[in-house]
Amino acid sequence: PAGDPEKPSYDSVFSLCEDRQGRLWVGTSDQGIRVLAPDRRGGRLYHNDPLAPRSLASNIVYSLYESRNGTMWAGTAGGLHRYDPGRDDFSVFTTADGLPNDNVVGILEDSRGRLWLSTLRGICRFDPAGRSFRNYDTRDGLSGNDCFQNSVHHGRSGRCYVGSTGGLTI
Repeated sequence: PAGDPEKPSYDSVFSLCEDRQGRLWVGTSDQGIRVLAPDRRGGRLYHNDPLAPRSLASNIVYSLYESRNGTMWAGTAGGLHRYDPGRDDFSVFTTADGLPNDNVVGILEDSRGRLWLSTLRGICRFDPAGRSFRNYDTRDGLSGNDCFQNSVHHGRSGRCYVGSTGGLTI
């Protein structure tokens, strides 16, 4: 955004995640992702650039998550993004790859390292190692297909909780 990079402004902040290096990842409603250094000064902005295929597919960032292995994930209105620190860019997974919907509004991880993604068309289990997707909706017992933004929780019991228009799915 324009202005002082030491004091970035945001229209709306949809998600926050502090990574293991102490950086704060800020997902916004219209500007993409701002990553602030541990001292919260300066930072890097990642946004959609139509001329850069490995940029964010959308500047609407609903969810941010750091997996146990240190991989940073972003759920956007354009799919699921995996941050590649070596290239300092993103790879994206969309409905063309197997997602039920490109609006990824929540991200959780299970004990096997699989990601559970809540979307606007149900829940998706994504295996990053095999890059495979398994989608679930009301026909599989979900309380509703339209999941709410960041309405996800991984309990101490190992159970995952997802909020949707139909209520709570465990």
